[in-house]
Amino acid sequence: IGEDELHRVWFGIDKIGLARYQGDQFTLAKTPGLRCKNITDILSGQSGNLLIVHSLGIDLYRPDAEEVTYFEA
Repeated sequence: IGEDELHRVWFGIDKIGLARYQGDQFTLAKTPGLRCKNITDILSGQSGNLLIVHSLGIDLYRPDAEEVTYFEA
């Protein structure tokens, strides 16, 4: 679970992926390119971006653009 600078709360849901809670609404995030749906941690980065930690490594998610960039080890 993580909260970004816009006070959106993000959840990793096992085998489903990433969800967002904002106000009174839950929404599944569109995360094309997310390498793994076994999310273990979510960290808020600059400009509302999220670092998604999972069993295959770390992905950078840009919620406003619905883009995922992954990092190679």
